[in-house]
Amino acid sequence: MTHQVLIQIGCHLGLISKQVDLFIETPTHCSHVYVSVNIIRNNGKLKRELFSRPIVYYIEFGPDDYEDPDLGTTLRFLRRKLVALLQENELLTKHNQQVNYIQCDKLQLFKKERLLTDDEEFLCNMDVNTGDKLTCIAHI
Repeated sequence: MTHQVLIQIGCHLGLISKQVDLFIETPTHCSHVYVSVNIIRNNGKLKRELFSRPIVYYIEFGPDDYEDPDLGTTLRFLRRKLVALLQENELLTKHNQQVNYIQCDKLQLFKKERLLTDDEEFLCNMDVNTGDKLTCIAHI
């Protein structure tokens, strides 16, 4: 909006000879990410990892997954997708029946060391780009 006003003033003062199309840069939506999930089991005061290695998921987002065609999908969508993948994981189901009760609020997602918390925010606005590697800690 500010740019449009400046262009109009420039045209009115004769500094700009014709109306120019204004290009406003918007973030590019994220089309896929890699998520390494570490499963942490809470037994009272004792916390331990369920597996020695994280489970790595490749998660792709298609046009049907986008809440906005330009901005893509939100952190909440990614959390829900991860919960569904964890509940479908046969290794986890055999190892621990509690995985069926995992909830979105029990997933901590990180980009590098930064905790991602705003579920309503689009991934691209949180500096999560296509091909990024995220870390998830799932508490069961």
